[in-house]
Amino acid sequence: MTAAALGGLVLPAHADTVTAVENDLNGDGYTDLVVVGNQASLDAGLWLTDGAVGGNLTGTATDIGVNGLGASGSSPADYNGRQAIVGHFRTGAGPNDVLIYNPATGSGTVIYGTGDGSPLNPLSGIGVPSVAFTSPVTGALPTFIANAGQLYTTAAQGEPNPLPSLLSVLDGALWLQPTAAAPGAFFPPELVLTETNPTGSGNWSDWSITTALVDNMPALFARSETGGQLYYYSPAALLDMTLGTPTTPVLVAAEGWDAAAKPLVQAADVDQDGTVDLRAVDASGNATTYRFDGTALTALGTHNLLTGADSAPGGTPTATPTPTVTPAPTPTGPKRHPHPTKSRQH
Repeated sequence: MTAAALGGLVLPAHADTVTAVENDLNGDGYTDLVVVGNQASLDAGLWLTDGAVGGNLTGTATDIGVNGLGASGSSPADYNGRQAIVGHFRTGAGPNDVLIYNPATGSGTVIYGTGDGSPLNPLSGIGVPSVAFTSPVTGALPTFIANAGQLYTTAAQGEPNPLPSLLSVLDGALWLQPTAAAPGAFFPPELVLTETNPTGSGNWSDWSITTALVDNMPALFARSETGGQLYYYSPAALLDMTLGTPTTPVLVAAEGWDAAAKPLVQAADVDQDGTVDLRAVDASGNATTYRFDGTALTALGTHNLLTGADSAPGGTPTATPTPTVTPAPTPTGPKRHPHPTKSRQH
């Protein structure tokens, strides 16, 4: 593989001929873990820990964000406070790329992946203007975004588009936003899937989301940042919501998943069995991998991102708790908010 120089940085050529499995940034066929730094005892930057056989992690985290996000004067601290979403945002195939989103400003950047886990070049990619993440109703910005794969195209039965759509938590609701067939060309949030949070009481203002794709369709974990409840929406449930059919999510945990206990969570099909699993990182940089069976989580083991040490292998399935609140049905139909006709031509 030949190397290419761009902006003073030398990076490996883009391996476009091979489509990486989801969340695999180093090209070895296993799902990796990507964590924004300045938290979980990690320094500033964007930290990659290699996946291994069976869904485990191996080695210590490396900073693939060492080059920052700008052409000059950049530093790993550019990633502070951002969210990093891994996916095929360049062509829908090839290596995985990284969408960086700043919830404070609404701006985003798609940085093209190298395919071998080497540091990202901030000049290799495309910017996403804040208008793409701005509420058409209030002008507010999403607090969290996630990869929605082909959810929008499948629901709309539109022309095939290999680039993924997005899900977002915005205006106290869960939204779906489409994308054009070009890198970084996301349309503003268009479709409200539900204004009621997974407990069936209240809105989504205190909730975060993380997704992974199964056959290009998203499976979603939603957790209360303060209450610690964890819920799961299958790809079929999300499609039903998009089409206006009421659905009830699976209560995975009634407590223990708040942001203080587990600052970072990432959905990923770690064992590539077609069921999305979950990884969680605590404040000390300990990443625990959980296998999910559709109702309960089983801890596979814990890996420290700073030292590479493994602990607590195996584990027992968590008991499926009894909900304390009966989930209310999703609104009877999706809510579209009007905006100029030209913005809906995608």
